[in-house]
Amino acid sequence: MDSLIKENIPMNEYTSLKIGGRARFFANPSNKEELKKALGFAKEKDIPIFILGGGTNTLIKDEGVRGMVIKLDGDFKNIERQGLEVKAGGGASLASLISYCQGFSLSGLENLAGIPGSVGGAIFGNAGAFGTQIGDCVKSVVVMDRDGNERIVKDINFFYRGSSLKDTIILEVLFSLKEDVRWRIDEKIASVLSKRRETQPISKQTAGCIFKNPEGKFAGELIEKAGLKGRSIKDAIVSIKHANFIENRGNAKAEDVLQLITFIKRRVYELYGVMLYEEIVVI
Repeated sequence: MDSLIKENIPMNEYTSLKIGGRARFFANPSNKEELKKALGFAKEKDIPIFILGGGTNTLIKDEGVRGMVIKLDGDFKNIERQGLEVKAGGGASLASLISYCQGFSLSGLENLAGIPGSVGGAIFGNAGAFGTQIGDCVKSVVVMDRDGNERIVKDINFFYRGSSLKDTIILEVLFSLKEDVRWRIDEKIASVLSKRRETQPISKQTAGCIFKNPEGKFAGELIEKAGLKGRSIKDAIVSIKHANFIENRGNAKAEDVLQLITFIKRRVYELYGVMLYEEIVVI
C-alpha cells in the first residue's frame, strides 16, 4: 500500500473533543496529486470518504470510520494576498487566515476570531458569529469532486450553518475584503476574543456549539432555562459556562455525548415545544 494511505488510525487525536474510534484508512495529502491518489484508492476499494477539517464541530463515533478520512495538509494550508483579495487553502486554519488578514489591515473576518477549525470546514458550514457569516466575504471556491475533477464555483448558496458545497472537497477559497486602519481591526479582534473567553469554555475539550439556534431563539438559553447546565452522562457534561457546549472531562465516549444530546433535545422539547437540531457533524 502507498505510504500516503495509513490504516486503523485513532481519530481521537484529530478531534477537539478528543473522542473517536479508528479510521479504517487515513490520508494526509499535501498537494492535488496526492489527494487524487487518495480519492482513487477510495474509489477502487468502493469505500466512503470523509473530509476532516480542524476536527471541531465533529463527533466521531466510538466504532470509528469504516471508510477513509482525508485531512488536507501541505500546499492546502497556503495563504496568499492579491490586493484586496486573499486566497486561502481549504486546510489552512481559520485563525491563521484571520491573523494574516490582520497583518495586511484587511477587514471583513474579524467577528470570526476565535472560531477553531479549518477554512474549508468554515466555508462548508458557513461559520458565523456576532452578525458575520464567512460566506459574506467569499468571491469563489475551487473544489474537487470525488472523481478528482476540479472546478471553480462562484454561485454558492450560503445559508445558516450550511452551504451548497456538499459532496465536494474545498481546495481553495478566494475572499474579497476591504482595507481598514490596523488599530481598528486589532481592537475588534481583541473585543471578540474577550467576549469568547468570558462566555465560552474555550480552554475545555469541546466540539464548539452542539446545536443550531432555532429561529428567533438561542439554543444555549433554552438549555440553561431547562436547568441542564452541569448535567452529565459519565465524563460528558453540559458546560456550566455556556449550555450549548458539551465538555469531555477526560474519558467521555461518543456514546455518552450522543446520549446527552438526546436527553437535552427531549427535555427542551417537553418544556418549550422547540426541537433542537445538531450543528455538529456525527460520523
